Amino acid sequence: MDDILTKKQELDLINYKGKCSYKLCKTDAGYIKPFLEPYDVADSIMEDIKNFPLNSESKDDLFLGAISSGAHTIDYSNIYGFEMDSSWHDGSVMYVFECPGNNFDACYSNGHATEDGRIINHYNIDSAIPLSEHSNLGVNEIKPLLCNRVWHADSGIECFKNEDYGNGKFACFEQQKVYSELLLSIILEFKLKDFYTTNFFKYEFFHKKGDSDSALNLSKIYNTFSDNDFVPLALKKELEVFKPKVIIATSNPCWRLNAFYEKNPSMKKPIIVQVPHPANYRLNNPTRFLENGINITEALYKAKIIDEDEYRKKMNIILERYRSFILRKIRKE
Repeated sequence: MDDILTKKQELDLINYKGKCSYKLCKTDAGYIKPFLEPYDVADSIMEDIKNFPLNSESKDDLFLGAISSGAHTIDYSNIYGFEMDSSWHDGSVMYVFECPGNNFDACYSNGHATEDGRIINHYNIDSAIPLSEHSNLGVNEIKPLLCNRVWHADSGIECFKNEDYGNGKFACFEQQKVYSELLLSIILEFKLKDFYTTNFFKYEFFHKKGDSDSALNLSKIYNTFSDNDFVPLALKKELEVFKPKVIIATSNPCWRLNAFYEKNPSMKKPIIVQVPHPANYRLNNPTRFLENGINITEALYKAKIIDEDEYRKKMNIILERYRSFILRKIRKE
């Protein structure tokens, strides 16, 4: 476990320029969320933002949204209170999303928690930084835009208490628009002590302040300005430190990471598997469940993180549950 703790400290340096510390606070809705204590922006993230290939004309009406962090099994363990023992698996598993997205709650989240647990300014659109001043951005300017919580660890203790977590029922593998719950379910279902989630781009740009539909397609921009094997500096540092055996990724990060490893043979290529994005609206529940369950289970088995006996048991559960989905659908029709 010592080597995982050391790795976690190095990942915190990439995300926060220091140790990640946070406190748990209740929201007005009753949920418990982890709110980050003050920290500095890592140099690699600053460099990524400053060097993003935007022409001067496009900067005039663009705004920088919140900067996301990474989150490790250790973070989830501290927040949700589960313990890891000798039955938990070694082996580094990384889950990669594309970018923080275009919802206000994530992208303009500069609120803070008071001592009595109340949340002040849960998001504040006016905090957005115009990119017309792009070249002059400094740590003090960007600091308020850092997401004020541990990324994808905000689903609340109530969700964690769900009895389906980690008992062979693959909770949340079929649901749309669940992020924290899905990641927590993967960790507990497979008992992964070295799991880490991050974003390909740790930031988002917007055409207009306050317009949630005006987020840029960052991958499309890089299709124009850079090679297909491009990986941002912050993510490259995470890959070097974390050394994943398995990468679970949504579509754009998946093919980009495959291209990156092919162009960089000095870095040992992990098993890279594509899964549906939680917000993908095209998939029904059975299909989403099957793609998540089979792809992740097979990747963990191929990487020798789970053995053949566990692999067969998990696959039997997945196939039987999928069969139940289909039978229920047929009966309804």
